Amino acid sequence: MTLAALPGSGCGESNQGTSEHGGPKTVAEFSELYADARCSDAVACCAAGNWAHDVDGCRVVKASTFRLVNGHNPIHFDAVAAEQCLTELRARAQSCGSRLPVACRRVFYGDTAPGAPCSDEGDCALPDEGYATCLGKPGSRACFVHVRGGVGDACGSSESNVEVDCDLDPALYCDSSSYTCQPRRALGAACAPAHEACVDGAYCAASGTCVPALAAGEPCDGAGCLHGFCNANTNVCTNHGPDTCYVPL
Repeated sequence: MTLAALPGSGCGESNQGTSEHGGPKTVAEFSELYADARCSDAVACCAAGNWAHDVDGCRVVKASTFRLVNGHNPIHFDAVAAEQCLTELRARAQSCGSRLPVACRRVFYGDTAPGAPCSDEGDCALPDEGYATCLGKPGSRACFVHVRGGVGDACGSSESNVEVDCDLDPALYCDSSSYTCQPRRALGAACAPAHEACVDGAYCAASGTCVPALAAGEPCDGAGCLHGFCNANTNVCTNHGPDTCYVPL
């Protein structure tokens, strides 16, 4: 694993500016667009599911949380990754998806190597593919890098502050028996007793076969719900809405 070349040498100078497609020009502009993509573009999805959604409150929370994780003064800002992040976020929000695209974790980055002390993710240097995190207790945090895994690559452990993340390839998962990246099973295929063994939209049933995930209101046995969770009291899938639908506490 090698770390990506880090363009530029001045604070905030690398990859500043806009792309030919009109992407964000500054870190401040990106932060506003990021919150808007997470919140405004989820309105139709939340309304369709009859889920409450406070757009303005969502914008404040998403923007401040992202800045807290990535740092208020990142060393480098990648405008190309920022535009890709926003494009993928809008598509996922409109389709009720809530997982943060990898591109969004490559917008802010620093020069700190894996294992070296850090304050937030924006301090850490990026791998060629994947993303970096700043983990540990306050005062003793260090940079970790999460790299894209291929079929057969070892996973499930961190060595030298480098972790293989099979999920960076949507077609793979980390098999808990071999601790290697393996292809997700298609509908109807035999699977290990783990939900993550099957393709998106499916789960590994007690029969040991990948079957379609369950919709809200369908009976369940602890797992298998497409959205939400399996209510332990009723054994029925309860749809509490995607993470993009924000309700203030």
